[in-house]
Order: sequence, then C-alpha cells, then structure tokens
Amino acid sequence: MANAVVPAPDRTNLSEFRRDGTPRVRPLGTPGPGARAGGPGPGRGAGAAAGRGAGPAAGRATARRAEQDDDLRERRIAKLGGRRSKPDEASETAGPGALVLERAMPPVQPARMRKRHYGVLVSLIAFVILPLAVSCWYLWTHAVDQYESHVGFAVRAEGQAATPDLFGGLLGAPATSTSEDMYILNEYILSQEIVTLIDAKLDLRKRFSLPATDPVYAFDPDGTIEDLVSFWQRMVVVNYDSSSGLMDLTVYAFTPQDAQDISAAVLEESGKIINNLSAIAREDSTRYAREALETARARATEARAAISAFRAKNQVADPSADVASQMGVVSSLQQQLASALVELDLLLASAQADDPRILQLQRRIAAIEGRIEKERSNVGIGTAGAGFAEVLSEYERLTVEKTFAETAYLAALAGFDSAMAGASQQSRYLASYVSPTLAQASTAPVRPLVALVIGLIAFFIWASAVLIYYALRDRR
Repeated sequence: MANAVVPAPDRTNLSEFRRDGTPRVRPLGTPGPGARAGGPGPGRGAGAAAGRGAGPAAGRATARRAEQDDDLRERRIAKLGGRRSKPDEASETAGPGALVLERAMPPVQPARMRKRHYGVLVSLIAFVILPLAVSCWYLWTHAVDQYESHVGFAVRAEGQAATPDLFGGLLGAPATSTSEDMYILNEYILSQEIVTLIDAKLDLRKRFSLPATDPVYAFDPDGTIEDLVSFWQRMVVVNYDSSSGLMDLTVYAFTPQDAQDISAAVLEESGKIINNLSAIAREDSTRYAREALETARARATEARAAISAFRAKNQVADPSADVASQMGVVSSLQQQLASALVELDLLLASAQADDPRILQLQRRIAAIEGRIEKERSNVGIGTAGAGFAEVLSEYERLTVEKTFAETAYLAALAGFDSAMAGASQQSRYLASYVSPTLAQASTAPVRPLVALVIGLIAFFIWASAVLIYYALRDRR
C-alpha cells in the first residue's frame, strides 16, 4: 500500500518530538508552540526561548498542551485507519524520523462453521434431500404403471352446416348451437351420475384399486362415492376445444384393457345423455304446437257431434236443402196463382158476371193463395214441432261453428307439422371421430418429472424458511 511521506521536522528543537522519538504531527499551517507562546520565530525554538525566559513552569505547561494535542491527533488518525511509523520505518529520502501515514487494512479471519450453519445444513437434508430420496424410492419401486386410452367425439345436429360462421370464427366461438350441449357433456362426464352408472356396469372400485402396493396412486376400495368421484376426476381428463367444437377424452387405468373399457363406457353414456337432450329439445319445440293441435281437434270434434245431435233430433239431414225445396213449392204455387189471375181477368172481360167459370177460377185462386200462405208459415216440421226458421237458424249456427273449428284444426295441424320440421333440425347425435384406443406402453406416472417437481417444491419451501429465519435474526 502506498505511504504518505512527510519530511521530518528539525530535530534541533526537542519539543517537536515525542518521548519515544517519533515526530509530532501538526496540521498544515498550524503555528508551533513557540508561536502560541508569543515568540517571534517559527517552530519550537522561539517557544523554548520564551519558556526559558518565563521560567520552568511555563515550559512544562507548553509541553503538556503539545502532548495533549498530539494524543488527540493520534486518536483521529486511528479512527481513519492510519498509523504512525517508527523512526526506522521512514524512507531514506525523507530522512530519519519522517512521518509516514498509511491505510491500515483489518486482517482477514479464516472462515469457520458456526452452529447456525450446521442447523441450516441439517434442515436442508431433512426437508429437501430426504423427502426427495423417499419420493424417488417410492416412484421407482412401488408406483404402478398407468395406461391411457383416448377417444374423440363431437355433437352434431341434423342439417348442421359444415363450415363455421364468419363472426363465430373471429370471436373464437362455435357457430352452431351444439356448443351448449358440449359444455353440458363436459360437466356430465365429471359428475357423480356417470360415475355411479359406470361403477355399476364395470365395477370401478375394483379396477381402480388393483395395485395393492401403491396406496398413493391407487384407490381405496372402502372409500365413499365422493372419494370415487374425486379419484375419477383425477383419472379422466376432458379437453374441449370451443373453436372447433371437438372434445378429446383421456382415461387412465392400471391396465390397457381397463382404460379402453372405461373410455368406451363413457362414450356410450355420453351418447345417451345427448339423445335425451335432443328429445327434450324436440319436445320443447313442439309442445305448444301439439297443445294447439289438441285444442283445435277437440273443438272440431264437438262441432261435428253437435251437428249429428241436431240431425237426429230434427230428423233432417240438411235443413238448407229442405228450405230450397220449400221455396220451390212456393215459387210453383205463385206461378199457378199468376196464371189463374190472368185467366180470371180474361173471363171477367168477356163473360157474364154469373158465369160458373168465373166462380171456379175464384175458388182456385183462393185455394192457391191459401196454400202459399201455409207454405210460407213453415209450420209443423220435425217431431218437436219447432218452427222451420228456428231449426234453420240453429243449423246455420252449428254449421258456422263446425266450419270455424275445422279451419282452426287445419291451421293447428299445419303449425304442428312446421314445428316438427323445425324440431328435426334440432336433433342432436354424438359423432365419434376417434374410437377408444388400446395402449401398448405406460405413459404415467412420469417419474423424473414428478421427482423434479417434488424436489423444487421442497427446496423452495426450505429456502423460504431459511430466509425468513435470517431476516428475523438480523432484526434483533
């Protein structure tokens, strides 16, 4: 390290040196003791002369003050890390007794282990290395291989367009209404209902608890249905792509055949629920049309029954036809009356008033008029003896109701046919594009990845605990 060398002061004045022979240190520009004593000369010489002139007591006081200043200055140098060199350490160029100031570096102590370091090492072994070693031992000795089976399917509707809608493609959503069915199917596959159905069919508890030596990845056969559903959701992975409307199902089991059987059962139950949803959709679409059709059919039936009862009561098939026939009779009688009146006018113009022909014509005319009057009165038709006008009025009312009911029935029937045609477009079915596969090699558990994850989690927990410990320790 570079040393700051100060030329040694004149040794002829002994008051400028300490008792051990080292020179005193005085800041630049500070007057010597002689100047403080009032002497004219620089340095210690003038002060000494004044001291000798004033007596020995003044000289001792001056030396004591100089000694005190030197001690204070020494303490300041020690705080700054410097030290005063011995006379023999001065450089030859500066002369003997030169003042050397150097930066003192503290000595570096050798590193050594403390109790807390051993504690950290023991915690690393206990919380990181030991759990990782136990996990690796279990994974490679007791964990049973798992096999997976894939199945892919989608929900399609009758008459569904193959190309997606433009806005649906831009928004990343399916263009058909089957997306709601796919979301329902996604939740159904992970529900307790399908687990109960497949368990009753394939005995899932037995298939999932085959490896008795693997309590971590195998299912406990004494578990509840909730435990079985939770294990099912771990062994069955559903991936639904909303943009394409395709669903991919991955089923894990401890044998390839079990995985394939379970995936086939899931596909079958999914098809059933889609059929039920399709039937419900058709029923909802045609419910109101069917109700309207039934109401119109009932009204038309009642109208026909009322017409039949009217005909049976009045013993007439069609009163309107009878009206036409009666009006024909009246018209014929009116023609005969007109002819008789003309003939009577001719006789009155050419014969005598007492001519018997005139009397005969007058009687005929009276008879014809009486018949016409009787025909117009419409009296005595049917067994009930009701007037012909009342009967005809009732028949016309029943006919109008029948016509209206039949028209409403035809309209309801057309609406029902239209609703059925629309419902056929809402019919859903499950289309499988990947049949349940049979695995040839195990794909789970991925032992290196599981061990790495366990090690990283244990290490981060341990590191966080150590950092918290040191942070609390430094605050004390």
